[in-house]
Amino acid sequence: MAINFKCLDKNNKEEYNKIKKIYFEAFPKEERIPLYFLKLKSKKENIDFLNIYDEETWIGFIYIVSYKDISFISFLAIDKSFRGKGYGSKVLKNIIEKYKNNRIILNIEEIDVNADNYMQRLKRKKFYEKNGFKDNNLKIKEVKIMYEMMHYKDKVSRNEYDKIMEYFLAKFIYYFIKEN
Repeated sequence: MAINFKCLDKNNKEEYNKIKKIYFEAFPKEERIPLYFLKLKSKKENIDFLNIYDEETWIGFIYIVSYKDISFISFLAIDKSFRGKGYGSKVLKNIIEKYKNNRIILNIEEIDVNADNYMQRLKRKKFYEKNGFKDNNLKIKEVKIMYEMMHYKDKVSRNEYDKIMEYFLAKFIYYFIKEN
């Protein structure tokens, strides 16, 4: 297993169609940002829209927004035909190395025993914990979804998170998404 990352090539329709397919499969509608927006924003400095390969085989994508010394894993998806084979852990290990000078954060759906997908949420949290992420003790509500933040290295404050999102989405857009 030799994981490598390649920047999104706007002219590679095959890659983009694979990303599009997995994006709509892996993320609920209320958690998705329009793909054209992600693609457009990835031209901005410190935003990485990366295809994930095992040698020459495409296995998924990751979208990371970096601001100062923080890198936010906004989206990470492994194609379902490659899940459960250790790729997610290997990708995280490579991301941790690639962004070793940064604190790395991500959001997961709140662990809510009343949620329809409670077991999936719990499994996801255990996966990230197994890969060295810790609970940041910070809950974020965006577009009516409550998230729990996890971090690798050191914690991130709510103010720092807001700054990342303002950098990524623009202050005006983020104002309408976040709930205090």
